[in-house]
Amino acid sequence: MDKEKYLPMTSEELYENFIPDVYADIPGSRKLIRELESTTRYLSDYEFRAFIDTAKAILLSSDRNNTQLIPLCTTIIEDTSALSLWKLVSINYYLIGNAYYDIAAFERALSSYQTLLKIESQHNFLAMTSASYHHIALIYLKLDAYDKAQEYFEHALASLERSGPDHPHYTVKLISSLSNLVSSLCRVNHPEKIPALLERMKKLILNSPHSPMIYCYHTANMHYAFYTGDYQAARSAYKKAKETLPKENDILSSNLLFCFISLCDSFKLSYDFYIEELLSVLSARESEHTSTNIQVYNCLRKYYQQTENTRQYKEATQKYIQILEQNVNDTQAKQLSSLDLVNDLRQHHEDLAEITSKNTELKVIAEEANHHKNALQEAYHSIEMINELGQKMTSSLKLSEVIDLIYQNLKENVPLTNFILMVADLEQQQLRTIAHYENNRLQPELCFSFDNPNSILIECYKQNKLIFTDDIQTDERFKMRNLIQTSKTLIRSAIYMPLNVGNQLIGVCSIQDKMPHIYTTKHISFLKQLLPYLSISLNNAVRSRKLEREIRLHLKTQFELEKANHRLELLSALDGLTQISSRRDFDMRIIDLLCQAKAQQKTISVFMFDIDNFKLYNDTYGHLEGDKILKKVAQTIRHHLDKVNGLSARFGGEEFIGACMGLPTTQSRQLANQIRQEIYHMEIENLASPLGRVTISGGVAIARKPDTIQKSEIMRLADISLYQAKNTGKNKIVLKKMEDK
Repeated sequence: MDKEKYLPMTSEELYENFIPDVYADIPGSRKLIRELESTTRYLSDYEFRAFIDTAKAILLSSDRNNTQLIPLCTTIIEDTSALSLWKLVSINYYLIGNAYYDIAAFERALSSYQTLLKIESQHNFLAMTSASYHHIALIYLKLDAYDKAQEYFEHALASLERSGPDHPHYTVKLISSLSNLVSSLCRVNHPEKIPALLERMKKLILNSPHSPMIYCYHTANMHYAFYTGDYQAARSAYKKAKETLPKENDILSSNLLFCFISLCDSFKLSYDFYIEELLSVLSARESEHTSTNIQVYNCLRKYYQQTENTRQYKEATQKYIQILEQNVNDTQAKQLSSLDLVNDLRQHHEDLAEITSKNTELKVIAEEANHHKNALQEAYHSIEMINELGQKMTSSLKLSEVIDLIYQNLKENVPLTNFILMVADLEQQQLRTIAHYENNRLQPELCFSFDNPNSILIECYKQNKLIFTDDIQTDERFKMRNLIQTSKTLIRSAIYMPLNVGNQLIGVCSIQDKMPHIYTTKHISFLKQLLPYLSISLNNAVRSRKLEREIRLHLKTQFELEKANHRLELLSALDGLTQISSRRDFDMRIIDLLCQAKAQQKTISVFMFDIDNFKLYNDTYGHLEGDKILKKVAQTIRHHLDKVNGLSARFGGEEFIGACMGLPTTQSRQLANQIRQEIYHMEIENLASPLGRVTISGGVAIARKPDTIQKSEIMRLADISLYQAKNTGKNKIVLKKMEDK
């Protein structure tokens, strides 16, 4: 690495080339940085010096020299903030966050990462955003807060995708983020989202089959298989992941081994399933994760206890106790290191103050000029943005679209954990939510009575004024008050705003965040400017929804009437006793059948049937038995005519009628005889009949050329045929052709 390459570079070129080169070659950078520190430019150019000092901080981070790293980064942040080198500010906040994470000072680490995210958001770049979200997720994993870890892994993935393929090591980081997200989704029991993520990882590997990426893919598959109960698949994925690791990388090998064993133990698998891996722990180095080491050696102890191997049990127990004691010592050492760092920082700030005071006047003048310039730019940007957002929100009348626009725009411009949008229901004398989001998830509806004395939302509505608090925990107004009454997240900062359209108060909107002192005067000013647009768009959408409801109610009523009319038509089309078509229905439908037959030049056949000696049957067996006979005959006739797509109906009394098209003379006669024979073979007793059983007679009329046939003519011919069958002995079929008439 040649110093002459970097000396003529601009600040932007140093950021694009020098900083990545340092990250890529840590050993080679040490000599280069010493050489650059001795140059004239380092002594005279404040911006150049900031880049070299940031490179020194990167080396300290690589060495995990947190004691020197944190004070150095703190100084660099102060200098680079004054110089408006926001990308360097971001890198140094990231390095400080990592240092605090390394010594388990999670609160300070979280604060550093959150500040970084705010800076990159304000200045519209994404250099360290994804990495910060990733480390915040790791903090929550350490604290077993798996829901929050999943949320921040998703943020890390989304911001990495927004950075695009030009981001350094984009594909490797992308597949690593996907793997971490799969693991956290397993822990929060959301396996339904995982197959799509695994498929995406698989495609990335096909395009770029590097060992680290394949390792991430197989470890993700291993976690998913465990949480879906496919333990053989989990073992297979473990072995594939192991195969991707170089033999000399014993750290990753141990991490993978201990992770596999801890999962087997967590899912209470039989020792037979993983005994080979469990016993290999004795010859492997420990995992980097203390909690996993504790679980694995405890598992080993239980195995030896179960197998009554006393000597090995004692050894495993000693190792287990040793790890527990080491964990306690490490925690105490980290706490002590954290206290030393805080003390050093305090002393450092006192020394720095003395030096800084000499340049106060020049700084004030520069900052004032810069402030006025920025204020004008911000004011113009704010007006332009508010106008654009207002036009978007008022352009739609669909309530769901309006709510989504409001929520998405607020999320982009204001920190929020909870978002509550309520409208006044004057009939019920209450406020009710039409949108309630907590941690980006839609919540069930809330309702607060106007008489509720504890709700700040009701107070905001009744007083019709904005209510704001920096910290609910210390604000006297909020003691003994119900904040939102169903929040799972502890809220610290909150803004409550009444929604007015003209002189009409229509509802309340609340923005809330889990961090105290998160809202600035800029946020409140932005919300006040946006509020009229929000109120108008919401009012228009609510009115539109009411109108839609009235229209839907009218249409529903109309539809119910149509359904009722249709049911009446169906009822009138059926014979009440036999449940086949009525004569009225048959008269209408046979006209359509005749038209079809004429159009298709097909034959038309009409059948008439009569139950023989039915009056005598009724007199002998009673009308109830007679009704049963009518039903059986009707169902038999309908069954056979349905098979040829024909019509069937009760004609009146004990007479029935049917019709179909397309059957020739022989098949029409066969169909009628099939019906007659089926009734005959039922052997229903009728002592009033000469045959001693119930029988029917039938008449068939057929027209092979239906062009000029009238309904009345063919029905009359079928009736004549029926009476001929009745008068010549009954229990028979007579067929006549229209052409022979």
